[in-house]
Amino acid sequence: MYKRQIEDELGSFTSGDDLARPDWLADDVPLPPGFEFDTYLDTDGIRSARGRLTPDVGELLDFYRSAFESLGWVIDSESLDEPSFFQILTTDPSGDRLDVEYVQGSLAFVTGRARPGD
Repeated sequence: MYKRQIEDELGSFTSGDDLARPDWLADDVPLPPGFEFDTYLDTDGIRSARGRLTPDVGELLDFYRSAFESLGWVIDSESLDEPSFFQILTTDPSGDRLDVEYVQGSLAFVTGRARPGD
């Protein structure tokens, strides 16, 4: 298994094959079938975990919309630009925010970044 980690005063970057689920990503947030993490980034309060996936983006957005609604999370906004992009911004019942986005083959889970209106 390949794994590389770089840390400095700006944060950390990890890449590898089939990385473990990050501890900051709630266990109840589902992962699509076949998804594996391959990149983590933690810098200036922003954390990101990414992996490669080749889905139907409309179906993936529906998957996450349904999952977050069933978990009782608030969907703050969403956007879809088929076939290569979707983003869903959510807030869990305790007020923590999680953004999920798919951009041209990469599915990412992101916390800590500013949103429009912040």
